[in-house]
Amino acid sequence: MLRSVAMSVTVPYTFANGAIIEADELNDNFAAVVTYLQNLTTDNLNASAGIVATQLSENKGYFLVNFRIDAAQWAATSPFVTVGLPGFSDTFQIVKGSWRLTDCGANTTAIKIEWGSYTGASNAWANFITVVSTVTISGTGADRPQQGSLTINATSVSQHASIERALRLEVTTKDGSAFTAATDSLEVTLLLKHVVVS
Repeated sequence: MLRSVAMSVTVPYTFANGAIIEADELNDNFAAVVTYLQNLTTDNLNASAGIVATQLSENKGYFLVNFRIDAAQWAATSPFVTVGLPGFSDTFQIVKGSWRLTDCGANTTAIKIEWGSYTGASNAWANFITVVSTVTISGTGADRPQQGSLTINATSVSQHASIERALRLEVTTKDGSAFTAATDSLEVTLLLKHVVVS
């Protein structure tokens, strides 16, 4: 006789008060419970099971960080753009990255990405980790786009408990012959992996 019990577990034997329980019957019931627990699926879990992110085999979230420098920003002496990341104690892994320059010009442009913070009364940038070392983009002529992948120098960055850190893309060498149109841009994308906390 089969009987359904909590969590839809089925056991092969049931016993009445005062009945003699055979060892093999009791062992079969235990075996049925063990088999059920070893074969749990998403469909078996109750909505109130209380599973937290840290108990999952893959508890990481992936997201993109996009930097964009347009023609107006390019006109600055040292163009840069800063992007903050969420949290104050979180760790992020830098998986990969790419860049695209719509008008690379005829000479050389160089970029880098740092992980740091703005500090002091002057709000000066302080680099903590160089995420991407200098990437040199050799010009091939006006109005010619280029793109490529980034070599990640630091594969992990961590927030500080009391200092707000950020990622910063900086143009360290600017080709004056690049960006000949108002619609030109430099775009850099990083793929990050964030450990999801409960």
